Amino acid sequence: MELLFDICGQRNRAVRVNVQDKLGNTPLYLAAKAGCGSMIQLLLRKGADPNLLNAEGSTPLHECCLFYGHTYFMQFLATCRQVGQSLEATVNSRDKNGDTPLHLVVRRFLIECELEVRELLRLGADPNMANAKGWTIQHRIAAGIAFGERFVNHILNLCDEFGRTVQLDARDNEGNTPLHLTIDTWPYSEGVVEILLRRGADPTLVNARGETPLHLMCRGCEIEHMIISTNLSSEFFRVNEELSRHRIAIDALDNEGRTPLQWAVTGLMPNTVDVLLDRGADLSNFVFPTEDHFDKCLVYKNLVYERDKLEIAIGALTLVEHLEKRGYELDRSDAMTIMRVIDKLGLFRTFRWTVEPVTSLLDDEQFVEKAKKMTVKDDDSDSTTLYDLIRLPLKEAAKHAHGLLRIYNFISLVRDYVAVHTGTEDDRNCRSSRCRREKKTDINPRARDPSTRILLSKRGKIDDDISSSMQKTSRSSWTSPVHV
Repeated sequence: MELLFDICGQRNRAVRVNVQDKLGNTPLYLAAKAGCGSMIQLLLRKGADPNLLNAEGSTPLHECCLFYGHTYFMQFLATCRQVGQSLEATVNSRDKNGDTPLHLVVRRFLIECELEVRELLRLGADPNMANAKGWTIQHRIAAGIAFGERFVNHILNLCDEFGRTVQLDARDNEGNTPLHLTIDTWPYSEGVVEILLRRGADPTLVNARGETPLHLMCRGCEIEHMIISTNLSSEFFRVNEELSRHRIAIDALDNEGRTPLQWAVTGLMPNTVDVLLDRGADLSNFVFPTEDHFDKCLVYKNLVYERDKLEIAIGALTLVEHLEKRGYELDRSDAMTIMRVIDKLGLFRTFRWTVEPVTSLLDDEQFVEKAKKMTVKDDDSDSTTLYDLIRLPLKEAAKHAHGLLRIYNFISLVRDYVAVHTGTEDDRNCRSSRCRREKKTDINPRARDPSTRILLSKRGKIDDDISSSMQKTSRSSWTSPVHV
């Protein structure tokens, strides 16, 4: 390229450095898109205009913001300053998607982009500009699952530093605020939610579907909450109560006429149900979800693994216990609904447990060493070691470990089941033994509560009508993974 300029200079012929092709692209834009730093420097020194937009509204600055690492971006800005080219006129220009350079930088989901954000704000970037989806950078940050408290704080503090007032209640095309998106896309975001609330975000605003952030928190259908506990709902209420800025309408209805409590039940979120009831959710007028409601909610779970099905079954049974302890009377129809939900999983038709004797694990010295250190508690808080438990006859072990076989404690069983496949070899051995012991002993079929007896019956033998209803629903799309 330098040779071209030299030859044209010798012949007194000007080079049209700002010529645009049929798409409106200049040589500088194409060089920026290709990541040619040396070419960019040459063109800028020869008079290229960095503020020319192509047919889609993009500038060289847009392209520089798409590259990972800030070196390329900073070199572009430095060269523009050296040749006296200001970028302030186009720093807020929108591309075909309505994204400004600031949108594109934030979209990279990296804490290292702080330097680019600082420079763009210095040039006059507006953090409240919305793209074609109605998203500001706050929406983008909220929808990025890789973001954490540190990144969010950095961006908001930078806006404060440059005197930019951030509109935390800005709505996108679907009426969602950044708080809506944070909760909807990131179930473990209590830290970010707290930051937004303390910064002034309004937790009572509704989106186009009539949903408050609390609705989204309760309709997430996140069965993995049973395995990786989250304090999102507790923190949400704690911070709001501490700030005393807004009164949360805990029984608010969305456009489907459903309350957060109904969504939490449909999503099999017993811990969230407890939080809602502790905060005054109305259980007296509660209507138990229909089978169709459960189908619509749970169909989004990827049920390719047996543990996913087990998690749903655990969630359903635990949920029933929580509701009954709070005074809700589970009638026959409700019990059959839960039974059908569990039956659709095909859980008990497809499980095939290993027949390898559990006691064979005691031949492994490393396992024995670990098992002697692992304690198991029953309902009376008596404890024994895993080693001693394995050595007991099966029926005796089942009685001794009755506490492990209760629904509440099956959560830890599934956690151990997952860890068997992810921990060290020793950890896998220890955890798998507990899984196999509990699988063989099954859930206690002599549950005292009648509704629990119905729910815990693996083969539906308690009532003929339940058995027949199970046969009608034996085939379900839940038995294969569903992709969304």
